[in-house]
Amino acid sequence: MFKNLNCGALGQKASFEETVALAREFGFGGVDIDLGYAQEKGAQAVKDLLAKNNLKPGGIGFNLAFREKDSDQAWADSLASIAKDAKLAAQIGVT
Repeated sequence: MFKNLNCGALGQKASFEETVALAREFGFGGVDIDLGYAQEKGAQAVKDLLAKNNLKPGGIGFNLAFREKDSDQAWADSLASIAKDAKLAAQIGVT
């Protein structure tokens, strides 16, 4: 186990790169992965940024439309991307 930083869970807005810097500065062992950042930059860029800052990947949030207000079509559409997003998470080392 390791201390893991997720700025959003603390009610704070920070970019993934800012979160990584804060985690390093304050002695965290890892950070939750920003799916949008990972999709934009790629798995290797995320792994390199974490390694450079001696951090591990924590969790990741997938974009699933599962709430009652979401339509059946939104649910189906969101499921279409889950396999791709899960593969990206696995490449980064999210377990």
